[in-house]
Order: sequence, then structure tokens, then C-alpha cells
Amino acid sequence: MRRWMIHVLAACFLMGCAAKAPLPDDVRITSPQEKLPAHVVNYIGVWERIEGGVEGGTKEPQALTIVIEEIKPPNVKAIYSWGDRKGDKNGGWLRVDGTITGETIVLKWRTKLGRDRTLTIVPGDTSEFIRASYEKTPGKVSRRSILKKKST
Repeated sequence: MRRWMIHVLAACFLMGCAAKAPLPDDVRITSPQEKLPAHVVNYIGVWERIEGGVEGGTKEPQALTIVIEEIKPPNVKAIYSWGDRKGDKNGGWLRVDGTITGETIVLKWRTKLGRDRTLTIVPGDTSEFIRASYEKTPGKVSRRSILKKKST
């Protein structure tokens, strides 16, 4: 019995046991209708967290998915989705709006409690990665993540 549990825990560690971030049934990724630079077009699609978490903390990172549904500069439409953490049923998703300036996307929204949130997205080391910084408090990054583009 003990050996079995060790194998399960090792598999969870290696494969990741964080619950996937849920997405709505009506995800609608729109191809750009105007000619846009390649780095802008590359943002369109589904991105999943592969690395990162709470700044200065020891909390296990939640699953994170960002879907860039549409870019019509300077406007961006996206889905921000997060998974459950350690058995808590607190995963969910929301549609958010943002802007793109150069290579930077800034998504902003307000929580149900009226608190402002910001997610800043910049290119990663290659076109299959992006970097995202999440701010719970304006000007103070609380999470940094690297996300990989999901092949569709």
C-alpha cells in the first residue's frame, strides 16, 4: 500500500496534478481581418501555463489558460481561466478586454468585489511561448508565468 502511494505521488509530481483551467463552450478564435505583424497574429490562440507561480510565496501554482480570441488593434478580446487549487472548487473563467501596444498585451478587469486586476503579456524566448505578469495590486506583480501555445 505504501509503495503504491509513493508511485502515485511521484506521478503527480512529474505529470502535474493541478486541475485544468476550465473554458467556456463557446470559445471563438477569430482570424485577423486586416494585415497584422506576425508577432501580433502569433498571440491569437490558446496558451497554457507551463511554469511560474506566486511571487515570493510557496503556494502551488494553479492551472492557467489564456485564450486570445481576437485582436483588432488596439483592442484585444480574451479569456482568462484558472484551475482549482488543492481540492478547492475555486477554478473558473471570465472574458476580458485589453489593448495591444507594440508587442505588449494588457488585459484588465474588475472582480465581483470591485478590485482591479491586470495581466500583462509579452513574447517569450520563441514564438511558442509568452510571459504573463498578474497584478492583484496596481503596480505590484503577484504572479509571473510562462505559457506555451497549445496546438489546435
